[in-house]
Amino acid sequence: MSDQPARDHDVSRRRFVQLATASAILLAEAGRAPRAGAEDKFIFASTGGSWGEGIKSSFVTKPDFEKRFKVTTTHAAQLESVAASKIIASCGTPTYTVSTHGQAEAVLLADAGCIQPYNVAAVPNLKDIPRELTLEQRGAPYYAPYVFLMWALTWNTKLAKKPASYKDLWSKEYKGKVAIPAYGWYGVYWLHAVNKLFGGTEENTTPGMQALAELVQKNDAIIMENVDHGMKLFQREEIVMAPFWNGRTFALQDGGTPVAIEYVPNAIALGAGFVIVKGTSLLEAAHGFVNETLDPQYQLEMTKLFKYPPASRRAKLAPELERVRVPDKELANSVKLDWKKINDSRSANLDRWNKEVLGKA
Repeated sequence: MSDQPARDHDVSRRRFVQLATASAILLAEAGRAPRAGAEDKFIFASTGGSWGEGIKSSFVTKPDFEKRFKVTTTHAAQLESVAASKIIASCGTPTYTVSTHGQAEAVLLADAGCIQPYNVAAVPNLKDIPRELTLEQRGAPYYAPYVFLMWALTWNTKLAKKPASYKDLWSKEYKGKVAIPAYGWYGVYWLHAVNKLFGGTEENTTPGMQALAELVQKNDAIIMENVDHGMKLFQREEIVMAPFWNGRTFALQDGGTPVAIEYVPNAIALGAGFVIVKGTSLLEAAHGFVNETLDPQYQLEMTKLFKYPPASRRAKLAPELERVRVPDKELANSVKLDWKKINDSRSANLDRWNKEVLGKA
């Protein structure tokens, strides 16, 4: 999962299946329905742009992957949610060999039975990834990240005081100078983090909804639509505090914006990792690729590019990059979220968000 704008992340499981069906119809009408049989290329799916180029450089070019596994690679560039819908639409007849996703989408794919577990023996680097960041089904791991993204609390070190909690956003001192993520971006996850802070659960989001309604309607919090919007708000000093990405905070620092990040209680650890698509005939190469993404030296290539910390505990950061590391104690204090329950309640909570938080009729 990249940190790019993700308007279509606010889909429920039912809506997700609808998207998958629509994708299958479109593929068939275009004469490009997934075909059975062995793949002639190793296809990895991910977001395009700089993120996709970074994946190719870090995990294909640097490890000399094609030569070592005797395959030709192709990058299928699209939003990760689109890739996921296509995987479900062609379940068992793979459109891709591997595909990168965040935890929530990986859970959806596993629940749909369209990906397969890792062969642990073929992925030895898996042991170095913190369990908090991995996913498994019936004891079998199927997901592990190559970098992890922390959603914590970023603040302007000149215009605000060092925060101790998300609750600092409700301070009258910062009225009109804070922002929160749009639901269709990463607000769906942050809602649940804040909800637990106020005593709620995945099944009962009323405490979080009420708190965020107050924050938006009484403390004039700005709705942050995507990562670029957030960057501009901080750069222009239109806001002094907001839940935001760790890597992008470091990028702001590099650009001269006086900001810092605090891993406050209920910060969210989100991964970016590859799943193996069910039915692929390139299993050996698929496991080899996943193992390369978990290798600390290749994870560090992504860290150099995007300032997100490597997921592997064995990764040795250069002195100039040590600041991006998230200490184990901070990671251990991150909120534990039930991705299945979050997926199941996305649409219902979106309706509540629009009515209660945004005040839309």
